[in-house]
Amino acid sequence: MSETTLAAVGELAQLMEAAADPKSAIELRERMAEIEFALEDLGWVRMGWETQGQLSRSGLRKLTVICRQLYLKHPLINHAVNVQRNYVWGQGVSVVAKDLEINAVVQAWWDLKENKRELTGHRARMLKEAELQVAGNIFLALFTDPVRGPVRVGSISVEEIEDIISNPDNRREPWYYHRRWQQPTAFDPEIGVSMVSDTAEGYYPDWLYQPAERPEKLNGIPVHWESPIYHMKVGGLDNMRFGVPEIFPAIDWARAVQKDLENYATVKTALARWSTVLTVKGSPATVAAAKAAIATTINADSSSGEHNPPPVAGSMFMQREGAAKIEGFKSAGLQANPDEGRRLGLMVSAGTGIPETMLWGDATLGNYATAKSLDRPTELQMTARQQDWADTFTDVIGYALDAAALARKGPMLKGKLKPDVYSGALKVEITSVKGGAVLDRQVDVGFPAVLEHDPLAEAQAIAALYAMGGYPDAGVLDKATVARLALIALRVPNVDEVLARYDHPDEPLEKPDPTKPVPVPVPPAVPVVPGTPPAPPTPGAPAPQPTDDAPADGGSVDPAAL
Repeated sequence: MSETTLAAVGELAQLMEAAADPKSAIELRERMAEIEFALEDLGWVRMGWETQGQLSRSGLRKLTVICRQLYLKHPLINHAVNVQRNYVWGQGVSVVAKDLEINAVVQAWWDLKENKRELTGHRARMLKEAELQVAGNIFLALFTDPVRGPVRVGSISVEEIEDIISNPDNRREPWYYHRRWQQPTAFDPEIGVSMVSDTAEGYYPDWLYQPAERPEKLNGIPVHWESPIYHMKVGGLDNMRFGVPEIFPAIDWARAVQKDLENYATVKTALARWSTVLTVKGSPATVAAAKAAIATTINADSSSGEHNPPPVAGSMFMQREGAAKIEGFKSAGLQANPDEGRRLGLMVSAGTGIPETMLWGDATLGNYATAKSLDRPTELQMTARQQDWADTFTDVIGYALDAAALARKGPMLKGKLKPDVYSGALKVEITSVKGGAVLDRQVDVGFPAVLEHDPLAEAQAIAALYAMGGYPDAGVLDKATVARLALIALRVPNVDEVLARYDHPDEPLEKPDPTKPVPVPVPPAVPVVPGTPPAPPTPGAPAPQPTDDAPADGGSVDPAAL
């Protein structure tokens, strides 16, 4: 046992009783956690469990750092994260409100440059998806202007969140987020960096927490009511306050694959040092003479060039009959098979949910069926994540609509608080600034199909749904919905902007009269050119009947009569 371990054991014995005291300082508990890490080194980090199965903040911070580094460096982890990110956001998203006035506010919020840089832009959405997989948590700060109502979205790093304070009677109802960060206080314009920073603290309310009284400070720390937080978490268990990186199960196996391939490369490098074997008969002096004959003439004390260079590729070796035998170095049985590491890679596939055919980037692993489709679990994994993001955007857009309606000088919407009929909780009823009518605040968030389908088949399906085959049940969809489905099926970018150019009525289509016959489309008539012989009749078709304009005997018509 090393001296460091003995010292840690002694200090742990002294601090065990004090650390178990609930009145002890936070620094004392953190120090005990560091000693526990020293006593039980697992190669990565010892995940300390707090009460009720919560991961300690120090352990979760270290795990997040490890996952970030692996995403930036390890090819399998990086590729697995990027594959899911591309499936979720690679084809874009459509966000459209049913009401035109509501949709105007939604599109204005979506196109706000600060929001596009942080959340709504394509690049921002891709980065947020990678962050969600690598860190397991995203904290969105909703900076709200109470005068005019715009909401600007910002992000707070998961490392800055110290704790989540929940309702004592309901741990799933967060109230405040305790944030501690380094705030720059001095900036040097000559070198372009901040020279001094101070530690700042603050409490941020949850976006759903609306108490009757809003204290300015908690425990002497200011509360930022103007910027509530929306917390999006993945991974972990149901009772955890913080999410856990989704790539955590694949970390150890990704390192195992890396180590296996590194060992394979080491063996290959060692074997590459020996190409031929020279067997010399005679005394040690004879062996030394042969070694000197083929040895290099460059050494550390010589400034001259090489006078005995090795032969170039394709050279001819000549020797006298009966001389020493030179043969190639035999490495059979010494080389490892790099494909054996693929078994370890299967564990990375299981940990990330990405199939082996995609994770390894090897087209020979699959067949035509796997090349044209996704396996069902992977498809559901991608669509489930899209639904997570749809819920997030629906919540944040709903908050932005409430802020625009309740703003003191909001130019686009009006609203008031009314108790909900079912729960009795206060909710915002949005009305038009034009006539005061209550507006439908429904917002649809749609994604193109994850799997690549035939656009023609999708368009035909939408057309059949639109007309319902001409039966009386037609007209169940409004034109705006049909147009939106068609644009998404055809992979048209910026669907919401295209729909905004046209004024589509929201009322359902007129149902056809069941008493009237459904018109049968008639192909256009082929024009007859004078002097051209008539087309031969179709086999089985009835003979043409004479008309008033054509003689019964089939003769020609006088042009002057026409």
